[in-house]
Amino acid sequence: MRSLSAWISVICSSVILTAGVFFFLLGCWSLYSQHVYLYLTLLPVPLPFWTVLSVFIGTYLVLTGILGMFSVRVTRRCYTSLYMVMLLLLLISESVLTTMFLLYQIPIIHWIKNYLLENLDMNYGGKADFTLAIDYLQRQFNCCGVLSPKEYNSTVWRTQQSREIPFSCCTSSSTEDTTDWYSYDEELQECAAMLHTDAEKHSKGCLLQTLLFVGDLLASLLPFYILFIISQVTGILTGFNTCRQIDLKEYTEYL
Repeated sequence: MRSLSAWISVICSSVILTAGVFFFLLGCWSLYSQHVYLYLTLLPVPLPFWTVLSVFIGTYLVLTGILGMFSVRVTRRCYTSLYMVMLLLLLISESVLTTMFLLYQIPIIHWIKNYLLENLDMNYGGKADFTLAIDYLQRQFNCCGVLSPKEYNSTVWRTQQSREIPFSCCTSSSTEDTTDWYSYDEELQECAAMLHTDAEKHSKGCLLQTLLFVGDLLASLLPFYILFIISQVTGILTGFNTCRQIDLKEYTEYL
């Protein structure tokens, strides 16, 4: 019959394994989801980096979870020790990344803001992927520009046609639109030409709206992150206990 420590270790390994499967599937999903592709297109770091990172994290967690279950099955010091080392490396990595994020989140936000402003000025209307991503973001979050709609006044796009803002900045623009068929809609034409009141145009910048969304998302994921951390710490502690039991058994057999 398995000890309580062994069952706890199995539960912790199951949590880690489940998290690994989630990250692995998330990385694969990012390759096929148009919505994820459009969001990640706006970041300074290219899409393949996030896909590879997610798949790597998922693979590492899956292997750690499987090793944890296997170490409970065979009850060997070498496997249990390796399992503890993998958990310890994971905890250290998470601690470093969390600390860096808390210390440098403001510079990171400024970096992303400057990157978006520069690309909005030079690439909106010219670079297809970036233009489509900005339009999609503006429809989804009911926003316009990075910080405000006024940023379009200085863009290269603004000098090439008569509109003052894109159609995606208008409140009547559908969130499902991904083509330019609505360019013939009279109401949208008037909105984009700034002929209507501000009530018919999105006035908030997309950076703030996106940060609020990400903040809410992280807050909803916080309980799962805490559970994940607890599982790792508990896994290390139960590993120590398993090693102690192995040592005690070998010492008894030696006597």
